[in-house]
This record gives sequence, C-alpha cells and structure tokens, in this order.
Amino acid sequence: MKRIVCGDNLNVLRALPHACARLISIDPPFNTGRAQKRTPLRTSRDEGGDRTGFQGRRYRTEILGSAAWPDELANYLGLLAPRLAEARRTGGATARSGCGYLLVDADPEAIAVMARRLSWDEPELVGCEDILP
Repeated sequence: MKRIVCGDNLNVLRALPHACARLISIDPPFNTGRAQKRTPLRTSRDEGGDRTGFQGRRYRTEILGSAAWPDELANYLGLLAPRLAEARRTGGATARSGCGYLLVDADPEAIAVMARRLSWDEPELVGCEDILP
C-alpha cells in the first residue's frame, strides 16, 4: 500500500486491513497541560508596516483568526491505547518480521507505558534516550 491518509488516526487505522503497512505514523495530542493558542497571520510589504523582515524590509500584519484550547486530557493513556493497538494490528505482520515501523509523535514516556501495557516487547524509542530512564 503506497498511500498517505490524513484524518482522525483512530478512524483511519480501524478502516485499514490487517498487516497492510510497513510504516504507521500517528500524531495524537501532546497533553502538555498548558493552554495552546494559534494565531494565523498574513503579511504584506508596507514601508509603514508593524513588522521588520528580511534585509530590514517592513511588513503589515493582518491577523486572520485565532484558536485556543486546553492541551490536557484526563485519560491520556486511555486515548493512546486503542490507537497503538490498531497501529500494531495494521502493521502486525511486517512488525513481527522486523521490517515494520511505528512513529508516534507524542509524549515518549506515555508511549513506553502503553507499549508495556499492550504486552509489546520493549519498544525501541528512537530519540528518547534523554527523557526515559
């Protein structure tokens, strides 16, 4: 299967056939415990603008909107568990043969805890050496 699927990762994973992928990448919320805010902007060249850019050029900023949300989930591990189980099922055969990869962009400690709860062999946590004991 050569496909990139964008959508709610749990719904997408549940719709995929068993052992169909060599790489599974899911991006659940980070659960930072802090409020998150995003403000998309549009800038345009304007010598009287409110912002300085490359080589001292001035730009006018227009705010296009704003979104804010709490990034704290009371049951974060409960959110991760079905996603990790579906990712394992979807990449199951290839993962058992040593050729499968699961990329989860989330809190590495939570991923390690969930992998143990799901009775996976110790996961290789690439890039997490400085975070986990």
